[in-house]
Amino acid sequence: TETTETTESHAADQDPETDETADEEAHAPGDTVVLGGDKDFWIQVGIDPIRIMMSSGTFHTLRCYLDDEPVFLGRNGRISVFTSERALARYLADEHDHDLSDLSTYDDIRTAATDGSLAVEVTDDNVYVLSGLADDLADGPDAVDRDQLDLAVELLRDIGDYSEDPTVDRALEPDRPLGKLVACVLEPGSVNRPGPPYAAAVREWEKLEQFVDGRLRRE
Repeated sequence: TETTETTESHAADQDPETDETADEEAHAPGDTVVLGGDKDFWIQVGIDPIRIMMSSGTFHTLRCYLDDEPVFLGRNGRISVFTSERALARYLADEHDHDLSDLSTYDDIRTAATDGSLAVEVTDDNVYVLSGLADDLADGPDAVDRDQLDLAVELLRDIGDYSEDPTVDRALEPDRPLGKLVACVLEPGSVNRPGPPYAAAVREWEKLEQFVDGRLRRE
């Protein structure tokens, strides 16, 4: 997933000759105007809706990157998640104190959620499928979908960084059973190909899934 930066200014210049909506007319010249119905709304605000699919369920939340560091819709290292896009949108319409609420563009999200124009749409590169990977890893590197694993590792590292917990980084060290197997899939040739059995790697993966599950706060 490409890094998106939350910026202080994200409005396109308005053509003074074109008709503006009532919402836009309510702003003074030079004010930032981002409407929930805009096709590239999430790109403009620099915050992404994401979907996490695990054996324990499918969850939705928000994430952005500030100075290349992941920031989630959450607080104190725990991430607020919702079972549907609609439930997430309802939450965003209310006032809550979390790590995204102080960002300048978050006001645009809350406004759109409040007026009903917000569409929570998750792009393919923000869908993280952790479920099923344990079974694939048990069958060895050839059984693992590289793209699925690559995205899953991205999410794991983001959650580890956000929660300031070294659990993920330690498990993915190339001298660990899981880390070696992951490196073999994602960076062929960087490590000697591990042979079966892969039970130790699977156990470490399952512990990481438990780690992620423990960082999710069902709202």
